[in-house]
Amino acid sequence: MTIAEPPVAEDEPKGLGGWLLVIMAILAIAPINGVFALAEYGQVFQSFPNLTYPQIFLMLLEVVFLVVLDLVAPVVLLYLMVKKLDIFPGAFMLWLLAAIASLCVDAALGYLFFSDFIEANGTPFFSSDFKRRFMRSVAYAVVCIPYMYNSNRVLNTFVNK
Repeated sequence: MTIAEPPVAEDEPKGLGGWLLVIMAILAIAPINGVFALAEYGQVFQSFPNLTYPQIFLMLLEVVFLVVLDLVAPVVLLYLMVKKLDIFPGAFMLWLLAAIASLCVDAALGYLFFSDFIEANGTPFFSSDFKRRFMRSVAYAVVCIPYMYNSNRVLNTFVNK
């Protein structure tokens, strides 16, 4: 798959407008969602005395990855977007795919390390929050990645090196 050729007409759309405003809103909201997700880890940290060392290590690794993916990356992407750097479309698409991959890896490792612990309390492993986050990430990717590849506005806007 290749990115579309730059348009030749001068009247083609350019600048941060149109659907790029939706992408900007996604990036602005992502750190807020990340803060709420991190706040939920307070309950998890209280259970550390009941966990094994591999489980604790996995939880700490997950928190670090969550900080990078949900707090740092959106801020960096917003900076790239505002500066109209040519690296933004590719970096944004990688961020979307990384969000989906991290949810899948988190679910697999979580099930491997924590399924007995979680299901012993009568809680289903795949909560509605997980399902909602996963579907939101997939929906963002399904809509935004083709837009980034095919939009003349994207081609005309992100031209700075």
